[in-house]
Amino acid sequence: MSETPTSIPRRFAIARRWQWVALARASLALIAVFVAWPLGYVWPAAVALIAFLPSVWLFTLKCYRCGWPAFTDHAAEERLKQDQRFWTRLWGKDPGGVRLPLPRQCTRCGAPFRS
Repeated sequence: MSETPTSIPRRFAIARRWQWVALARASLALIAVFVAWPLGYVWPAAVALIAFLPSVWLFTLKCYRCGWPAFTDHAAEERLKQDQRFWTRLWGKDPGGVRLPLPRQCTRCGAPFRS
């Protein structure tokens, strides 16, 4: 609230520091849901899903200037929007989604994410 619009919010430093841990937690949650749950181990899958929740917060981080998702590539997303073929989303060269590591600046407006 007291931040000036030119200062980089602290959440971007947190995202840079914890992005790989969040990826590991997301991977473990995915494995737990698709392996442990069908085998009848509901509690490990439930615990993995709860441990996955901070990853959701981290990977949905948006640019403080334009609101574009910080972990996505704007140019690749625009190319995907222009391509109307069904299979491009599945087998395209520029897949959408989360891109790691967090870029140095916003791919849409150029706002810096690190000082």
